[in-house]
Amino acid sequence: MRYFQDEAAFNEEMKTVKQILERKGYVLESDHVYAKTTKYSDALEDIKDWLLGNGYEGELSSIGNCYGGIAVYSLYDSNRVSIETMTKKTLVEAKAEYNS
Repeated sequence: MRYFQDEAAFNEEMKTVKQILERKGYVLESDHVYAKTTKYSDALEDIKDWLLGNGYEGELSSIGNCYGGIAVYSLYDSNRVSIETMTKKTLVEAKAEYNS
């Protein structure tokens, strides 16, 4: 692992990330805090490595968006969800964070 330090905690959290990804095809920051870490290449690689090494099959990508100085990030399976859809979803999430 390059970014995350506590392997046991990471493994437990990643089980949740995998479930969300399998159900929705994407993980927003409002779904799980690890979505925010995908802005860091080392964290994204840790997450991808774990998912692909633990039975997830898909094409994993990350995208961020911002509104009013608020940036949000997400992890998504580009075989299931388009980049256009994720651009919209991250913008909606950024606006919601800005307005909260």
